[in-house]
Parts: sequence; C-alpha cells; structure tokens
Amino acid sequence: TVGPVEELRRRFSSVERSVEAQLQTFEAAQGRLRTEVEAACARAEAAGEDVRMLQGTVVEAGERLGSLDDRMGSQEEEHAQLSTQTDRLTQALAEATTSLRAALESATAEARAALQQAESRLSSRLGAV
Repeated sequence: TVGPVEELRRRFSSVERSVEAQLQTFEAAQGRLRTEVEAACARAEAAGEDVRMLQGTVVEAGERLGSLDDRMGSQEEEHAQLSTQTDRLTQALAEATTSLRAALESATAEARAALQQAESRLSSRLGAV
C-alpha cells in the first residue's frame, strides 16, 4: 500500500506537471501574442508611412489645384480683356464701314453731278457747233 506521504508526492507531482504544462501553454500563447502585437505594430507603422505619403500627395494635389485655379482665373481675365477688345474693334469696324459707305455715296453723287455737268457742257458745245 501507498502511504500518505507517497500519495501527497504523487498528487504534488501531478499538479506540478499540470502547472508546468499550463505554464508552457501560457508561454507559447504569450509568444504568439507578442509576435502578433509586433506584426500589428509593424503594420500600423507601415500604415502611418502610407498616411504620411498620402498626406504629402494631398498637399501636392492641393498646391497643383491652387495653381490651376490661379491660371484659370488669369485666363478668364485674359478672355474678358480679349472679348472687350474684340467688341471695341467690331464697333470701330462698323463705324469705319458706315463712314466709308457715306464717303463713297457722297463721292459717287459728286462724280455723277460732275459727269452730268460735263455732259451738259459737251451737249451745249456740240449744239453750238
């Protein structure tokens, strides 16, 4: 038969093996968790780099957009100036055309009058001959 001391030793050994197995399981789980945490930290760090890179891209795109907006405003201003100049030139051309037409009509009327006078003098001279 087994004495009480021997029974206690067996139980203690059994509990010790169980605790040792649980400790190994805990240490293995702790190692896996440490590895997962380190991997998550590395992913977070890489994501932070991506975010910083994206922020730089967004800032650059904003600067480009501002530059394009400035250029567009400048082009709109140029367009407005060209439109005003075109309107002025069109008006000046219309005025010049009207003036030229009036001068041409006046010159034509004067030429007709001079031609009629010349015909009239020629007729009177021919009639006198």
